[in-house]
Amino acid sequence: MNYFYLKDINNNQVILTDDEFHHCVHVFRHQVNDKIYLINGSGDKWLGSIIEINKKQVIIKLLEKIISNQVVPNLAIAISVLKTTQRMEWMVEKLTEIGVSDIYFFISNNTERHKVNIEKLQRCAIESCKQSGNLYTPSIHHPRYLKTLLEDSTWLEKGIAAIDVFPYNEIDTHKRRIIFIGPEGDFTKEELQLAWANGCKTVNLGTTILRSETAAIVASIQYR
Repeated sequence: MNYFYLKDINNNQVILTDDEFHHCVHVFRHQVNDKIYLINGSGDKWLGSIIEINKKQVIIKLLEKIISNQVVPNLAIAISVLKTTQRMEWMVEKLTEIGVSDIYFFISNNTERHKVNIEKLQRCAIESCKQSGNLYTPSIHHPRYLKTLLEDSTWLEKGIAAIDVFPYNEIDTHKRRIIFIGPEGDFTKEELQLAWANGCKTVNLGTTILRSETAAIVASIQYR
């Protein structure tokens, strides 16, 4: 069965409109009495039955709330704004499939681009949830300066991935944690010093130099 997204699901009967309506009726060709899944991106999942289709709406009766054994994501990825929208979309799609709680974009000395279309990336994350069956949509945040993120005391564990920086440290994967991924020009020495001063541990993502979005994927698998 196909997955459809609604942020607010709080009645026994719900309505799909706009993009979700289009996907349900015109892409998947669903008809009355078809069964579908509904998710809200916050860990909840329902089984529903289509009871009416009109020109702009699909009306669905909720049959059952399904209990899931998916673990709530507890890992955030913070990454320098990437050069192209396509690379950011690909990264968001994969990070959503793997399962992260948040994706932060930051601006550092070697960041080449400062603007991010957050709404478009959030839609990308929702589509990835629907495709993969992940019940948790990551929060995607507007770019902030690296210093601001590093000084945020929200995170119990902080890691930073940099090229040829030793020694490596262990991250406690039972705590709320964030991993910082630098731009293609890497972090500057001053940025690394600032990171360490704010409790960041140096993490190991392997022996080769990775593109930023690849490093984000590796970190999300290794430290989730």
